[in-house]
Amino acid sequence: MKNTLLLAIVGAGLLPAMGSTQQDFNIDINAGTQGAGMSVGYHVTPSVRLRLRGAVLGYSTSESWSDSDARMKIYGNNVGLLVDLFPGEGNFYLSAGLNFSESKMRCRARIYRDPGMSANKVVGGVEYDVIRGDYADISGKYSWNHVQPYVGIGYQDSLFGCDSLYYSVDLGLNFMGNGDLSVSSSGHLRYKDTSDGVFKPATDDVLEKSIRKEGRDFFKIADDLCVYPVLQVAIGARF
Repeated sequence: MKNTLLLAIVGAGLLPAMGSTQQDFNIDINAGTQGAGMSVGYHVTPSVRLRLRGAVLGYSTSESWSDSDARMKIYGNNVGLLVDLFPGEGNFYLSAGLNFSESKMRCRARIYRDPGMSANKVVGGVEYDVIRGDYADISGKYSWNHVQPYVGIGYQDSLFGCDSLYYSVDLGLNFMGNGDLSVSSSGHLRYKDTSDGVFKPATDDVLEKSIRKEGRDFFKIADDLCVYPVLQVAIGARF
């Protein structure tokens, strides 16, 4: 998915070889909830268009979780293969197709070791001990289906009164499926087992419990996210 924009550029180069009808082709740059990217399209008929849309998304934020610093990140590469139907050959269109996605949500809690002090750190109600190094990380990663059905609607019209230039708005849904969570730590981390008071190597279950409790808002979104809203605004040219 790292070559999203390259695929779109290559597609733009190949499309002119498919036909020569005036203004059958379009190319645009777009931005929205899927990130920033570009798309190329070809009108098979005045009411049917094939479209290749690519976008790259990246967003991150930082928070403080108990005795740790937390960082949340949403990122992804998206390539959509779409068919647009223009009822009555007007400005509105209906879209359907497949979105090929590498979308992920990550969270990371970094626990710092305090040299010279025996106090341990608590994250999500679990007491941890960093046994070596300056810090240890607890990480969680959500991922979704790589192939996602897409349905949507759109509108496009001439820009500045010029038929060769246009703006468009796409509104739709990617059906992502249920997310899959994986957790890990940097390895040099122990937790205190409350049943016997002994520090033991941190397990995935313990790590997940900690970050879920601290990052409850993050996980509430990630756990329920099976449909992703798409809103993309574009400016482009027809030729």
